Amino acid sequence: MQTAIVFMVIILFTSFQGYRLIFRFKLIELFHAEKQGEQEPKSSLVSTIMAVILLVGSYLLILRQFPDELTIEYLMKNYGVALVALIIGTHLFFHSVTVFLLKLSKRNKSHLYKGTRLIETSQLLHRIRGNARTFTVIALLSAATISFFGVTYSGYYSNEKNAEEMVPFSYVHLSKGQEFDAKVKNIIVNDNEHPVKAELEIPIIEVTGELLFPLDYEWNPVKVLSASTFNEVSKALDREQMVTLSGNQAAVIRPRLTEYTEETFLNKEIALNLPQGKRTLEITNMIVGSVLPFNYPDFYVVVSNDTFAEVVKQKEALIYNAYEVEDEKTTEATSKKFEEIVGQDFQVSSSFYMDYKEGKEGNALMLFILGFLGLVFLAATGSIIYFKQLTEANEAKDNYEILRKLGVSKKDIRNSIRKQTFFVFGLPLLLGILHGSIILNFTTNFISDLIGASIIVPILTAMIAFVMIYLGYYVLTVNTYNKMVNK
Repeated sequence: MQTAIVFMVIILFTSFQGYRLIFRFKLIELFHAEKQGEQEPKSSLVSTIMAVILLVGSYLLILRQFPDELTIEYLMKNYGVALVALIIGTHLFFHSVTVFLLKLSKRNKSHLYKGTRLIETSQLLHRIRGNARTFTVIALLSAATISFFGVTYSGYYSNEKNAEEMVPFSYVHLSKGQEFDAKVKNIIVNDNEHPVKAELEIPIIEVTGELLFPLDYEWNPVKVLSASTFNEVSKALDREQMVTLSGNQAAVIRPRLTEYTEETFLNKEIALNLPQGKRTLEITNMIVGSVLPFNYPDFYVVVSNDTFAEVVKQKEALIYNAYEVEDEKTTEATSKKFEEIVGQDFQVSSSFYMDYKEGKEGNALMLFILGFLGLVFLAATGSIIYFKQLTEANEAKDNYEILRKLGVSKKDIRNSIRKQTFFVFGLPLLLGILHGSIILNFTTNFISDLIGASIIVPILTAMIAFVMIYLGYYVLTVNTYNKMVNK
């Protein structure tokens, strides 16, 4: 999650720098492209190839895996180069690749001379070079909008899953004696609106250990629990994964916020430092699914019941009382009473609701801020195209008057306007969605891997919402353009 947040900050910073480069020219130039498009442009094979190379190169840099030693200097250089390549590649795409494709379309004579296609193709071809800068701005703003909103909405959407991972039970506290435990239990049980579904004690032994293999993670102290306790936890939390261990066999619970796989631990050994000597265990499995609230270092080892019984004779276990209740997202009143008694030390006690609430409020704030920026960018892109098209419509009134005198029907003219406008809206939007998808694919891979939640739904929701609003601008532009030139 931290990596994804760092990358988001980099995107914000580099995007700001990129927009400074883009907007160094006067914005009014966007609305006078027709003065630059009188002659039919020539296609350049070199520029076309360069555009493809720069775009593909920027995508590869964005999707590049982080090195083992991650530095701010590396992040700035890697993604700074990616941003510059993306901007230049996008501009060359609209400046050269689209010209090449339109000229290729003109060579298909049987297709060109059907209906008003000759008029549409020629109109677009003569104006494409002048519109290249406009399309570049729109594509980049669209990519930024989709990326910002997609990432923040993903965090908001997956907040519940993330809270469940950080705080598996509705309430957890370290046992402090029968009187204290009974007082806490009384508060939870008397909440009739949230009946207790499961109640259990979780004995945990904290010892120092030695991993007999290299691992880039701080593992001490090792938190040891028995296989039977882990299976009770899985049953209480409606999980399917159970463990069966015997002798010196052990299983590692994957540390949260890591991407370790089973191959990292399988058939490796770990030695527990006990008062009566070391106890070496063979790791036979890696389990996904936390037991207690997050407390770094988050290194849990599940051992056989016999091994746990031997270890607990040498080192006293800490007892955690855990409760799972119904509808835990609405336990505000009880959670406040719970925290008043047990305190707010996350290492020894925690409630699901408080973690869920904090995450939801934080993500909601980010969603509002970046959602607002997204709407500003969206309004900017839609407005640029809208006023740009109206400027061109005003210049083209005489041309459409000639077409009507030549016998072209109003319906055909409207269809021609609709197709041209669709090209103007669709092409930069398509490239913007592609840019945004590459960025989202990179950042959300970290989010989905770390919290284990599918974020396809929020990403698709963000893109669909963006396209639908954009579609509204398209319909408005077509209708206004048609009224101006096709009375």
